[in-house]
Amino acid sequence: MKKPELSTYLFAHIDKILAKIKSTPKNFLFLDYDGTLVPIAPKPNQALLAQDKRDLLALLCQQFTVAIMTGRSLEEIKKIISIPEIILAGNHGFEIFSPWGSWVHPEARGFQKVISGLATSLEEALKPFLGAWVENKGLTLSVHYRLVKERGEEKIKSIFYHTIEGHKEKVRVTLGKKVLEIRPNVPWDKGKAVERLSKLYEVPQGHRIYMGDDETDEDAFRALKEDITILVGQKDTTAAKYWVKDTTEVWLFLKNLRENR
Repeated sequence: MKKPELSTYLFAHIDKILAKIKSTPKNFLFLDYDGTLVPIAPKPNQALLAQDKRDLLALLCQQFTVAIMTGRSLEEIKKIISIPEIILAGNHGFEIFSPWGSWVHPEARGFQKVISGLATSLEEALKPFLGAWVENKGLTLSVHYRLVKERGEEKIKSIFYHTIEGHKEKVRVTLGKKVLEIRPNVPWDKGKAVERLSKLYEVPQGHRIYMGDDETDEDAFRALKEDITILVGQKDTTAAKYWVKDTTEVWLFLKNLRENR
């Protein structure tokens, strides 16, 4: 596996990292879901969290403020996690649910009609492509093509960009792992959502840990310059300070956190 540029293998410095975390009270633990807590599955509904891992997350809530930061809709991630103490940020932080209550980015609400219209158009345009599907998440949408044969991928991308051509001022596109994502064209991302939650819970710089695997997590890595940021998997460049190989090492690190009391 190629080492991500400018980051360090987490377990090469695990004792130092754990000591730092133990010395700082009131830490905030941010975790992406797909590709971080669970391996990316052919279809999202196949990426399920095992009960023993759910139990560990519940135990970590006794030590940390814990938030799941995901591109999935808030409604969907609620059903998957179902741990009352955990904060849930869906749609890349455009909607947040916590013990403090629910919040939706006020500007994002106004884009739902545009998102819905694009979802309908894309569903129709992509019907000929076996294995491609459109996921309308209300505030954002995703076009998945993980199951499409490689020769069809460029055609799907071409149809995608042609379909959104007349809406470029209203939406922006982000690229994930075999997924094209559309979100409202407002200045918001996982990094800004993390900062909002940090202020709400009064957690300062240097007391935050963030683990994620995809391009949308880079926004959070860049926002948390004074904190512990961890890339999961292989990537040529990253703003994260550390990296781990895969989801197995994510859970090894989380077990270390639990034992580091």
